[in-house]
Amino acid sequence: MRLYLMRHGEALSAGDDASRPLSEKGRKEAAYSSRLAVEEKSMAVSRILHSPKIRALETAEILSRAFNTSPAVVESDDLLPHDDPLAWTSRLQQEQEDIALVGHLPFLANLAETLLQGRVSKQIRFHTAQIIHLERNEEGIWQYRWSVQAE
Repeated sequence: MRLYLMRHGEALSAGDDASRPLSEKGRKEAAYSSRLAVEEKSMAVSRILHSPKIRALETAEILSRAFNTSPAVVESDDLLPHDDPLAWTSRLQQEQEDIALVGHLPFLANLAETLLQGRVSKQIRFHTAQIIHLERNEEGIWQYRWSVQAE
């Protein structure tokens, strides 16, 4: 099973817009990372799951448009910044399809560290619109494969 973790693109400040949608730079970052992942790294997913926040939805939609056949974009719970990564570690044990999760810090870094190391160590850093590819092998062990981000 392949898992792609994507942090949302740069968002407007709360002072500019309380809902914090993507900025123009954030839309460009998300499009660039998405194209790079799909075209150069052959990323493929059946679904893109995103947090309820508008910036995650917008990033997920941009990612979906990078594919020839647009995968389903679905809002999901347990993807907010301070959600517990253990909710997803158990969900992912049952998942067979390749999926992308679009969310926020510190959740995405905490999830990646929990899958790779079994604990949160605060060592993984996500840039805006960065995509990290993890893969679960037949023994159920997660491994880091690659990462792309906007320049």
